[in-house]
Amino acid sequence: MILDPNGSILAESQSIESDMVIATLRRRMLGTTLGKMHLKTRTPELYGDLVKVQTDQKSSRDARNEITVHSRIV
Repeated sequence: MILDPNGSILAESQSIESDMVIATLRRRMLGTTLGKMHLKTRTPELYGDLVKVQTDQKSSRDARNEITVHSRIV
């Protein structure tokens, strides 16, 4: 399957066997995609803390077990 920048299907295989599809991609469509517009309004300074390395990082299993042990769920 080949999709254009907006997610519309340009070409799709109709075979359940090995197949190849071909489509023409138009560069002019890149400027009007939602993804391109959202990139212009990003504010990475607001989520910098999300990508900082955590010194007390735990596996998801250990974190879940810790919460379960300290919860008051009966």
